[in-house]
Amino acid sequence: MAGVRQGRTVRVPQGHQRARLLPAAFRPNPDPSRKALPNLSRKAGTDTFGQENPQRGTHGLLQALLFHVAFWRLNLGYFDRYAVDTWPQNEVGVVLWSLSASAHDWLARETLTRLCATPVAGILESQWDFGSSAIEARILRPLWWFGLLEARSEEKSATEFLARRLYRKAPLFDRFVKFNVEVEGSDLRH
Repeated sequence: MAGVRQGRTVRVPQGHQRARLLPAAFRPNPDPSRKALPNLSRKAGTDTFGQENPQRGTHGLLQALLFHVAFWRLNLGYFDRYAVDTWPQNEVGVVLWSLSASAHDWLARETLTRLCATPVAGILESQWDFGSSAIEARILRPLWWFGLLEARSEEKSATEFLARRLYRKAPLFDRFVKFNVEVEGSDLRH
């Protein structure tokens, strides 16, 4: 560590002081008079224990907030340890739009990678299939957790080590994700 002399002990803060090391959105707030975050309990329809209040009908706000944080604020590459940096998460809008147009039927991750991801030299043409693995770990599986994709396992053949997982859009996908795409006129050429 820079600035720490060898042989010197570094003291890590204890208790609520340790939370100062976290970003503001993840800090606990032990003092209610100090407002680190706006009070979302009325907007999200939750009671004091954080349980969902179904009478208000606003449970989708929390899911939308978590969806936005997961795909546009959080680097999902920290959790899978693939050597492909932020790809394909830095192009999540294009991937989601492509999934909305192509994932109507059960498809394998390799097929969805070819249909939905922007080809990047070195990833899609590598000896090991890092592209399909990264798409599954950073896009397909989190979409499945949010309930936007359905997943099932296909029976493995005698030559396969693992069963293949197939994905398709769930009915919630088209209701949850909307696109405003304007197609240019046919008179324009590249």
